[in-house]
Amino acid sequence: AATVYLHYFAGNMDWYILERDVEGEQLQAFGYADLGHGPELGYISLAELLENGIELDLYFHPQPWSDVKKKKEAA
Repeated sequence: AATVYLHYFAGNMDWYILERDVEGEQLQAFGYADLGHGPELGYISLAELLENGIELDLYFHPQPWSDVKKKKEAA
């Protein structure tokens, strides 16, 4: 089962990180992005998130992808 390790957010937009680069700079990740007009899985530029002031959820704890998906679908 996949695990969500990080959560970034801005307003009603969310990015859930399942995997990140492990060598050198961490420039991209694979995860779930919900920008308010249809969520999708794909590659996410971490540099772009940070450049645009997207906040890291410091209170988020790693959890199974299935739990995150259920919460998002129920919202």
